[in-house]
Amino acid sequence: MTHIMTPPSRYYSPRSSIKFVLAALSASFMLVTSLGCQGPSGWNKASGSAASSGVAELERTALIGPSLARRLGYRMMWQMPGDGHELLYIRPDNDAVFLLDKQNYLTRVNRKTGQTIWQKEVLEPATRVLGLNYTPSLGFVHVMTQGDIYVLNAGTGNVTRRDELIAIAATPGTLAGPFVLYGARSGRLVWYGAKVGFIWKSYRVSSHMHLRPQLRNGKVVAVGSGGVVMCLDVEKAIQLWSAKMLNEIEVLPAVTDTTIFVAGLDQHLRAFDLQSGSLLWSKIFETPLRNPPTVINDQLFISIPSLGLVSYDAQPVAKGLGKQLWSNADVAGNVIGQRGENLLVWDDQSKRLTIVERAHGTVVDKVDLPHITNLIIDQLVDGTIYAANRAGTMIQLAPRSN
Repeated sequence: MTHIMTPPSRYYSPRSSIKFVLAALSASFMLVTSLGCQGPSGWNKASGSAASSGVAELERTALIGPSLARRLGYRMMWQMPGDGHELLYIRPDNDAVFLLDKQNYLTRVNRKTGQTIWQKEVLEPATRVLGLNYTPSLGFVHVMTQGDIYVLNAGTGNVTRRDELIAIAATPGTLAGPFVLYGARSGRLVWYGAKVGFIWKSYRVSSHMHLRPQLRNGKVVAVGSGGVVMCLDVEKAIQLWSAKMLNEIEVLPAVTDTTIFVAGLDQHLRAFDLQSGSLLWSKIFETPLRNPPTVINDQLFISIPSLGLVSYDAQPVAKGLGKQLWSNADVAGNVIGQRGENLLVWDDQSKRLTIVERAHGTVVDKVDLPHITNLIIDQLVDGTIYAANRAGTMIQLAPRSN
């Protein structure tokens, strides 16, 4: 089923109140269109011409139409209209998708149907929101600013509590059991109690932090100023090891069950053992590295100036030794996921999505999406795509089964 949804209350306009439902029938589509309980004049489910007209309309009105979605290995599920305000934040989480626009309106959407559950102006438009965390077990949504965490009722969107942060936040938070971990402006990694709203512990990483903490196997990886990478035990809040690069780190490391891959402004790509912090291998390049590494199925992918997209063996050192598998100078952007045997590479600057064969780096297809301002995937392998335009309209695409 594909739906172009009616907008939430703030978004409502008569022109956008039409709902389209698209169903796959054999190798073709049939479109059912409704306005309230009445269909458009002359609509007939059995009419091939009406179906063709409906599909043509969907191709015209959808952010990513059925034929283009099929090229990507996806199918349309639903589309939600915007009201002219660009989205700053799209966060699929459990059964919900949370949307934050430039006016600091937060919308909770049913992830399956695209229906709006609630919409609230949580903060003044000038207030900077660092991130959001959803804890279904507690029924809370935590909205983090630099100085406060606003605790919302997940069912209604109403603010139930405001917790002032003694340690001013500089990064988005990451859920870790009963805590939200965040990096403070003072350079400390902070354990904030999500349920009762107090700071349990903190640990100094560096003089400043600006990248979100990452969790893996009971460990948290924190990046601080001066090129510091630190690994800590989540439950005990103690340092396990620390390493210092030759210059700053601008992008999140890629963290696997065994390895941390760090790209830095010192022109190095390094692999560290997650358990011990031992340097496994490193590569040096001609320019600083400002693109994040991504690991999928024991392959590391990173965009390198002058080299394009490069793939390395991400196996432990005894197996791979950081061996380069392939490079393709014609591919720009960062790997955001894998669909089937192909990589999805999004270049936000050119607004181009490139489909690349994972095994050899061969370009399969290139799709220009000049109207798309946000494009994310909720998981690295065969994930669901969420895309939005400058007006805040958002579409959900799901992997095709055939």
